[in-house]
Amino acid sequence: MKKVLLGMVAVATLSFGSATIFKGSNQTLTIDSSPQGATVLIDGQSKGVTPLTVAVEKDEARNITIKKDGYNSRTMGLESRFDFITILGGYSSTTDLFNGNAWEYSPTNYYVELKKK
Repeated sequence: MKKVLLGMVAVATLSFGSATIFKGSNQTLTIDSSPQGATVLIDGQSKGVTPLTVAVEKDEARNITIKKDGYNSRTMGLESRFDFITILGGYSSTTDLFNGNAWEYSPTNYYVELKKK
């Protein structure tokens, strides 16, 4: 009985990995605007100016704001989706479901045309 139980634990351990190990806990977003040189804020924190490529923690960022003097600012909600490839490939564990690493932002590229005030 002990051998059977030990075998089941070994199979379960080897069958489940972690998306964090294979894909990381960050995801890269690319943000551009017209006109360029607009300030990019993610959840209210300045990250740089467009064009910008920035790494964000998965499932932590909620929205992007793009603003430039003389233009109306734009705020967009970030959408995340369940990463089925990671799950189907056996690279994920229940921990990834709780820490957000089984989710990914989609889309990862954003382009915004700012309108003059």
